[in-house]
Amino acid sequence: MSDIGLSQLFGLDEKNVFNLSGEHQKCDNWHVSSPSSGQVEYKHELEKANLMIEQQQKEMDYLKQQVNDLREINQLLKNSSVSLEH
Repeated sequence: MSDIGLSQLFGLDEKNVFNLSGEHQKCDNWHVSSPSSGQVEYKHELEKANLMIEQQQKEMDYLKQQVNDLREINQLLKNSSVSLEH
């Protein structure tokens, strides 16, 4: 006889978990629940927020690189104007 985990036995995954919130269905002595629509909505909102943060971080990194490039150009221009004066 092979060992079967509860998650396999009940077919639990991201959509069906042991939980005390959401809509419950009685399965022998266990309560198996699906995430409530509010939980799913919050999960989607969190995923969207994380994607926005990731995109903003990429934009900030790009802008930092642009600032560094402009500083280098500025320094080169200063150095070239100093050498032209002498």
